[in-house]
Amino acid sequence: MCVSSIGCFNNYVLGPLAQSTPTITPTPTAISGCNSYSDNFSSNTLGNYDYFLNSSQTVSTAAGCDYTISGGYLLVDPTSNPNTNNGGLAVVQSTLFGYNYNHYNVIATFEMDNYTQSEGSFGLVFRTGSNGSDYSFIWDGNAGNGNGGIPDWEFVRNTGSPIVNFYFLGCCVTNPNYVLGSTVTMKVVVTGNNYVCYADTGSGFVQIFNITDSTYTSGGMGILTYGIHQGNKVQVSNFSVDTCP
Repeated sequence: MCVSSIGCFNNYVLGPLAQSTPTITPTPTAISGCNSYSDNFSSNTLGNYDYFLNSSQTVSTAAGCDYTISGGYLLVDPTSNPNTNNGGLAVVQSTLFGYNYNHYNVIATFEMDNYTQSEGSFGLVFRTGSNGSDYSFIWDGNAGNGNGGIPDWEFVRNTGSPIVNFYFLGCCVTNPNYVLGSTVTMKVVVTGNNYVCYADTGSGFVQIFNITDSTYTSGGMGILTYGIHQGNKVQVSNFSVDTCP
């Protein structure tokens, strides 16, 4: 068991490596009869989300996690003490998209500037509980990640508060590489207890993980940022979740 308030790398289980030939999948589009929530952050929608601090997994606020909206982006752009971890979970409220769907797709586009203080992670969360427990598909640039500090793609199960444990169900995939300052679109297809994760760094979606785990069977979906210190910035655009095929 891995016990930490930040990523640790004991007893993780490796996920399958990314395919050498990209698997191209289309960006989800609205289909009649599908339930969906989408946010292009063109207006102040911070009130549409519930927030959890990025290490304790305790309930917080948009301001507490340094989330703002500006210029069509959800931003984590800390201006406070540079020695304080910034970021957290922003989870769509259940009144806007239900937490008990057996199948859904969640997608968003990210950009991060650097690894200030050897930290910086971003990605998607899903099946998030009221105590901040979740699954996450992330690009992890933290020095204490599951890949010995080498930035990589990871699939993580987090037990939430009050004692936060991280389990690396998928780890150590570095292809396709995320280049700092560029954009990447991340996507997770949830079907029952199966989670298929994709990343598109500009050449089409590549399957990174295909994970099955039954620990969490319901919960919210949204955005994760972690360890975004003063001098770094993450911007998120075009977030959506839907039940379309």
